[in-house]
Amino acid sequence: MVALKLQPGPEGSAHRLASGELQSHERHRYGYFEVRMKVPRGAGLVTGFFSNVGREGGTRPHEIDIEILGRNTRVAELTIHENGKATSKKVTLPFDAADGFHVYGFDWQPGHVRW
Repeated sequence: MVALKLQPGPEGSAHRLASGELQSHERHRYGYFEVRMKVPRGAGLVTGFFSNVGREGGTRPHEIDIEILGRNTRVAELTIHENGKATSKKVTLPFDAADGFHVYGFDWQPGHVRW
C-alpha cells in the first residue's frame, strides 16, 4: 500500500500545498484499474486518478480520468481524452468523497470504458 498526502508546500515554493503522483514503468492497455482514496475539501484542490499515455511521435496524449474538485466533493468528473478531444460527464455521488475512503475504478476495454 502507498499513501500520498496533501501537505504544505516546500518553503519558498509558489504553491501553498503539495502532493505527489505514482507512475508505472510498464505500459498497461485495457483492464480494470481502481484506487481507494479520500479527497480533501477546499477551493482550488483537485484529486484525481487517471491513466495517461504520453506523446509518441506526433500523437496527442490519451487519458482516462476520475477527478473530484475540493470545492464540491459530492461530484466526480469522468473524462476520456482521445485524439485531442475530451468527453466528460459529471456524476453526483451518493456520498461525500471527503468524509472517508471510497473505491473508484474504471474498466477499459477495446471500444468502451465503464466507470
